[in-house]
Amino acid sequence: MKIPLVSIVVNAINVYLDLIIIANGLTIALVRLFLLLVLSVCLISTLISTCLLIVIVISFISIGLLPHADKLPIKLLLWQGLCFAVCILYSTVAIMCAHLLYFHYKLC
Repeated sequence: MKIPLVSIVVNAINVYLDLIIIANGLTIALVRLFLLLVLSVCLISTLISTCLLIVIVISFISIGLLPHADKLPIKLLLWQGLCFAVCILYSTVAIMCAHLLYFHYKLC
């Protein structure tokens, strides 16, 4: 018994379409995971940047309350400057991630 060529082609097309549907499902899942990762990085960077900024402000306000500030292993002003630099770095990462999320939202 011979299988007609048309049924072989139809079966091949159905298998191909099933593979495309599976690939699209995986792509959608990977895009969602990527968006979750970008959102997590954005929120964590914003939180760390805000906490560092609060620590810097508190240390500027209470600089006179430290009786032994000269005995610290690192100068207080240098420590505040490093915290500010890291705060700027985390803020930049948060802004870039937020821009990436906004760009993805505009595409969809």
